[in-house]
Amino acid sequence: MESYYAHHLGKTARRRIIQELIAEYGNRRLAELLGVSPAAVSKYASGLMHPSDATMEKALKIARGRLREKIARLIVRDLAKALLDALEDYGEYISWEGELDDLLLKLYLIKKTSGKHKELAVPSFPP
Repeated sequence: MESYYAHHLGKTARRRIIQELIAEYGNRRLAELLGVSPAAVSKYASGLMHPSDATMEKALKIARGRLREKIARLIVRDLAKALLDALEDYGEYISWEGELDDLLLKLYLIKKTSGKHKELAVPSFPP
């Protein structure tokens, strides 16, 4: 399953995810799981290099249990911060009818039903 959102993760979020995975698996084991060298993992963790989208896909798939929960929070916070920043910069140029209302409603419904992973049917608002 491809995670489109992995492409949108910022450099800091990518680094922090790698750091969490190193704490769980160790540098060498993580390198094996990701199919990269231990040196590459060290560079990811230090911020000297950033993991590719494909490497992040693998990284997100190997996290389990509490680590997966921690990484999920990192991902959602990073993407939410980016969305808030974009809305602050460009919100005045966007019509709040229709698509954005649907998005906000869906986010609200997900928050209200947290823990229940299901597709939500979001009604469209009349123009």
